[in-house]
Amino acid sequence: MQVNIKWLQSLRKIPIIKVHLQKKYFHISQANNAWKEELSIIGWTYGEQENVPNASAQFGTVTYSYCDSENGIYSEQVPTQAGTYWVKAVIEESNNYAGLKQRFHLRLHRQIPNYLSIKHWLKHIMVKKSN
Repeated sequence: MQVNIKWLQSLRKIPIIKVHLQKKYFHISQANNAWKEELSIIGWTYGEQENVPNASAQFGTVTYSYCDSENGIYSEQVPTQAGTYWVKAVIEESNNYAGLKQRFHLRLHRQIPNYLSIKHWLKHIMVKKSN
């Protein structure tokens, strides 16, 4: 019983600390964003496997879209016909970071005919005509 009383008496000697809580207000600003790797893509030749655009930024996920003019309506559909196109990389803005957009000129080359096979084809036609 004495032990309990001494223990209780020792508890009385603990100083009481008064804490005054103050409200603190703070604002989290949207972070600036920047390209870590600028948009790039290598053109390809009609009929070949398309090349994939490449870009990366400090924040966000890059999405790519294509158009046949710089200021036209972009689509996620990869071009398949020879010609001049634009690819656009976009990172949508969020509450946490700023958005980014960048365009890059792209050329889809015409397929160069195999002249040996054309020569062979013409020779074949000429042989048929002479018969």
